[in-house]
Amino acid sequence: LKKAKIISIKIQDFLYFRKSLSSISSSIILIIMIESIGQLYTIADRYYLYKVDKGGISAMNYATNILLLPITIIALSVYTVIFPKITSLFNNRANQELKIFLNRTIKIFLVFFIPMTFILIFYNNIIIKLLYERGKFGQPESIMTGTVLSYLSLGLFVYAVYGIFNKIFYGAGMIKALLLITILSCFIKIGLNLLIVGYMKQNGLALSTSITYLFLFIASIHTMQWKLKVIDTKMVYLTIGFLVLNGTFSFLLVGIIFHNFNISNNMKEIMQIILFVYLFYQNLVIFNYSPMEYLRNLIMNKFNLLGKEY
Repeated sequence: LKKAKIISIKIQDFLYFRKSLSSISSSIILIIMIESIGQLYTIADRYYLYKVDKGGISAMNYATNILLLPITIIALSVYTVIFPKITSLFNNRANQELKIFLNRTIKIFLVFFIPMTFILIFYNNIIIKLLYERGKFGQPESIMTGTVLSYLSLGLFVYAVYGIFNKIFYGAGMIKALLLITILSCFIKIGLNLLIVGYMKQNGLALSTSITYLFLFIASIHTMQWKLKVIDTKMVYLTIGFLVLNGTFSFLLVGIIFHNFNISNNMKEIMQIILFVYLFYQNLVIFNYSPMEYLRNLIMNKFNLLGKEY
């Protein structure tokens, strides 16, 4: 009887291990599918090589590299840091704490990436000149890349925030929902390419990418609100509206101030960017915007810790 009991326990352990292994394998396959489908955007763009202007695909590549700079430098680091926190809060069922943490993180992302979106749309000329304009890459190429970057940057802040949503899906184990959204986004990208690339050429490729990013953002936020209720959707949309309005006001004010300035274009554009950033964040301080207070406290705490170490 004792031997039979031991054998029975071992069989149960084996079956449980087999079931767990099967579950892990299926999750890995789904994750690979999600990441692979995301790469189809580039393939979908390459298919329209013959419909864009000469150098259009190169302009798209240059613009994409610039767009991904803030994502790579800032966003990816944050995603790596917050993912364990999100997973831990989900496992502990600390929904209220999770909601506060996510809403604060999203607000901070919007505070950073919305002004960055304005800069890459309206002041990208000096950035492209500094990064690329040399040798065979002259003014015509700069103008083409700048126009593409303007269309592509329309989706910057929603794409950055979607990265947070992506981690929430993984942390909550909603991989199938994420896969479905990713597949739908791929169809939207291909469909938009069919509709607008013939008329807008490389700018159509950039615009279709931005609209696809917007779909990923909207589909993800409402799916999570429906299934998890950890995102304050109304707060997110109101924050976007307020920050876009602030960005528009700051941009118009910069234009008025520099209307009659007779200085070199490069220096003028650099000064415009500096003034725009100053006005944007100064307005937030004036309105006592909560993420600014949190960021200020965070920075001061870091400095205090450094002071204590020395």
